[in-house]
Amino acid sequence: MDVQKGRRMLTAMMMAMLIIPGCGWTSTNFSPEQVYRNALAGIAGRESVKFQGQAGLRRNEENGYKDQFHYEGSLKDHDELTLHTVLPVSGKEPGIQSMSASGNSVTFARLGSRWISLSGESDTMHGTLARFNPISQLEGLSTVPKRMTTEHSAARGTRMIRIELGPTEAHQWIAAQLSDEMSSIRRQYDQKASSQAGPEGNRVQQEMDQVWDKGQQELVQMLNGAEASVVYHLTVDRSSSLPIRLSSESRLQYNDKNGRPQQESLVTDVNFEDYK
Repeated sequence: MDVQKGRRMLTAMMMAMLIIPGCGWTSTNFSPEQVYRNALAGIAGRESVKFQGQAGLRRNEENGYKDQFHYEGSLKDHDELTLHTVLPVSGKEPGIQSMSASGNSVTFARLGSRWISLSGESDTMHGTLARFNPISQLEGLSTVPKRMTTEHSAARGTRMIRIELGPTEAHQWIAAQLSDEMSSIRRQYDQKASSQAGPEGNRVQQEMDQVWDKGQQELVQMLNGAEASVVYHLTVDRSSSLPIRLSSESRLQYNDKNGRPQQESLVTDVNFEDYK
């Protein structure tokens, strides 16, 4: 066997190991960074996907979560994503709950590296739901310094990686999301005020400015000197490298306006399905 023919056979064998699902490099040897990049590329290459998620806020290590809600969504045509809150309703049996179809819905379109609301940036749920867009979160993580490690508790046929932001990046990540929500609230206020004519509109605008200014001051005070941590867990299918699950915990420790230490943790958990 000549040298060139041997090299061609070796190259073909290596390519086969990369292509065959469940074998070789695709299943075990990718680094956490490669797993993340492949997952991001995989979901970007799909025309549509559906997902279901839940989020909850926990304060000062209390048992259980406050302000918990469920949401679901879908991506279609690569660049249009709809998020819909799902409200819990009482089931037929005591202690049993089911999810109703009622709730709020916002549709986003990808514009470059941003997701723009097609429902109008002044939509009452835009600022809140924007931060729960799982694809936007996955994409956003690509631009910030982070530490990635492999978790060894993944289920059979999957890989799980831990993505942790540094303290500075975590603070900036949380601050940016909260600032976006505040900006959305400001736009809502301005829209309501502009719908009122004459002196009444001016009065409404002044009252809303006062409310927004107070909220903005409280946000700035909370973020000043706050300590933050952000950790994501990404689970992917070994064969396809597509995301199966994305969970996160964003924690903020700060002093309130009375100087008392407080801690808030926002926890999210999203499952992806029905890729096309």
